[in-house]
Amino acid sequence: MKLLVNLFKSLFDSPFVAGCSLNNEIITLEVSFKDKNCGYINISNEYVKFLISCGIKSFKGNTERKNVSFNYENRKLEITNTVTNNVILKVKCSLEIYRKIKQELDR
Repeated sequence: MKLLVNLFKSLFDSPFVAGCSLNNEIITLEVSFKDKNCGYINISNEYVKFLISCGIKSFKGNTERKNVSFNYENRKLEITNTVTNNVILKVKCSLEIYRKIKQELDR
């Protein structure tokens, strides 16, 4: 029974941005799931690269930064392809971390 409850709960849990750092002009977002590191999002002047593998959910991508926008809605960081207007990735994120990201991007 406990296994079934945990499985059901995990369907509603989602990855979140646990931290943000800047190194050699690359913004690195640490993505966690259930208190374990499970991926990253790297944002440089040229590219946005991400690899997130959390349980049964797995996302991997690489796109030119000039073709993406970063938005914050419903406590989630949203990365959107501005050419196709498709959402590439949504991940839970605190407003504080989002503001740090935007501050670095606006430099």
